[in-house]
Amino acid sequence: MFYISEIMTSEPQEYKNQLQKETYKALAQLKIPFERVDTDEAVTMDDCVLIE
Repeated sequence: MFYISEIMTSEPQEYKNQLQKETYKALAQLKIPFERVDTDEAVTMDDCVLIE
């Protein structure tokens, strides 16, 4: 089964890369609200369909 977390409105506790960190920093500075989910890695288009 493909893992999809509940919807979150906070930054991740750990960033996967520098770009992700800078993206959340920019969202905070610009006061742009966001929603995110954690998922298993989506490798194929079939995986992406499961994320919705």
